Amino acid sequence: MRRLDLRKTQAARLNTIRDINRQIVLNYVREREPISRAEIARETNLQRSTISAIVEALTAEGLVEEVGEGESTGGRRPTLLRLRTKEAIAIGVAITPTCTTVATSDLAGRIIEQNEFPTDPDPDKTLKNVVTLVGEFSAKNTGSIEAVGVALPGLVDPSTGSAVYVSKSSADNIVVRQLLGGNEIGVLFAFNSGLPANIVSSRDLNGDGIANNDRPLGVSRNSLYMPVRKNVDLRYTRWVPIHGSVRAEIIAELKNVFNIHQLQTVNTVIVTDALGNPTVSIPTDPYQFVNPSSASFEQRKFQLGFRVRF
Repeated sequence: MRRLDLRKTQAARLNTIRDINRQIVLNYVREREPISRAEIARETNLQRSTISAIVEALTAEGLVEEVGEGESTGGRRPTLLRLRTKEAIAIGVAITPTCTTVATSDLAGRIIEQNEFPTDPDPDKTLKNVVTLVGEFSAKNTGSIEAVGVALPGLVDPSTGSAVYVSKSSADNIVVRQLLGGNEIGVLFAFNSGLPANIVSSRDLNGDGIANNDRPLGVSRNSLYMPVRKNVDLRYTRWVPIHGSVRAEIIAELKNVFNIHQLQTVNTVIVTDALGNPTVSIPTDPYQFVNPSSASFEQRKFQLGFRVRF
């Protein structure tokens, strides 16, 4: 069970359920437009009266509009709905150490207008430029701007909205600044204690018809331990802007950075006589066994991948 911070939790109220249903209806219109009220009611199992009330509110807010009638399935032709995307409804601000982008977007997430300017080392000047552009975009828009979102290349405290850490470089060369900013490096350290293993005889000592399953005489259970596993993996990612909202991500992964040989399994079968007495000395080190079926964890491996978001 996930532990909750009771100081930051709120009980669900009637408005919470209403807001959730509103978001569900709005998302159905966004993903499946044009769509009718009846189809939304069938898909969500909500009452038609509930759907009609939500759609009426969304229409009054300018988020949804009617676009005509659909095909009849035996009764009255349904009225189809779609998102109202004639004007911008939100403004997004992306601030990086070298460049700040301000753009307007419609309800479907399409960019309508965009402007960029170099990020000033003085945060007050950058903020002033952002406020100016937001004001210009708002003045041009015929509808209402519902929200302004700001993205930073770092950590933000969600309780205060303050930036905790922002990646930046003070290099004079703009190319160097671009290369040194926006990089993400992750390191994974793995340390596992050795797992126990049984040393078994090559004969069926207890006569149950299963060979390689009985321990030799004088050998206790789990008398052998596999080596401790130590491993370091490295991951590097970087987003590269291409055009507008189109971005490419470079992903590089290096497995087992130090190329440490790590034994995973070993053949622990020992040759014994019919009474279970070992005919050879029993190794105390897993690497001393004759290992025709041994296996090890992966050795050093490099992987390179690309992903495009648009």
